[in-house]
Amino acid sequence: MRHWEENWASKRIHGSTRRQVEAMFQEEKPHLRPLPVAPFRIFTEVVRTVCDDTTVRVDNSYYAARPAPIGSQVVVRIYTTTIEIRDRHTRALLRVHSRMAHPGSVVLPTSERPFNPSRQTAVLLASAERIGPQTRALCQQVFDTEGRPGQRAMWGIVGLGRKYPARLVEQLQPRCAARRRRQWSAGRGSRRSRHGNPRSCRLRNPGQLRRHERSRCTFSP
Repeated sequence: MRHWEENWASKRIHGSTRRQVEAMFQEEKPHLRPLPVAPFRIFTEVVRTVCDDTTVRVDNSYYAARPAPIGSQVVVRIYTTTIEIRDRHTRALLRVHSRMAHPGSVVLPTSERPFNPSRQTAVLLASAERIGPQTRALCQQVFDTEGRPGQRAMWGIVGLGRKYPARLVEQLQPRCAARRRRQWSAGRGSRRSRHGNPRSCRLRNPGQLRRHERSRCTFSP
């Protein structure tokens, strides 16, 4: 092979370029670099759109893509054991995750989970609609008045509907919910914790309030 390379292959005139092979190699030689020690990592590259929960879907699993904005497109490189998320235009590395083996896995830290009012409110209102129109109207009123903090009260109203018959919940809510909100509003201005923060929704004796509501409502749980 060495004899063939030195005496025939290097000295021949290339058919396309009409130049000697050895002369072209000497021009390219200063620009060549040594091969890397590690072998080349084979990957599959796909383009994904960032969902409204800041994740991208790869093989039926979801991976956090921040700082990529919601609705933007990113490049995902799928390796054997890892997932790389890169900017589509600059190819800058954004996130690296371990590849999940089980479909349906979600790799999203709790601190990065965004609040999605449209999705959560729709779920709550749909659940309240199954209880009754009066319940849905009450949940809508709570959300319009309090916004995101009202989500907790809405879950409480829907929880009553899952635990008790719908007809009883429809009778119970207008009286008890209004009274509970008045008591919370009164406690928010007068009661303060030892750290100086308002105790907005904490009562001094919740058990006493529950007994009081049982005696005033139209049914006893």
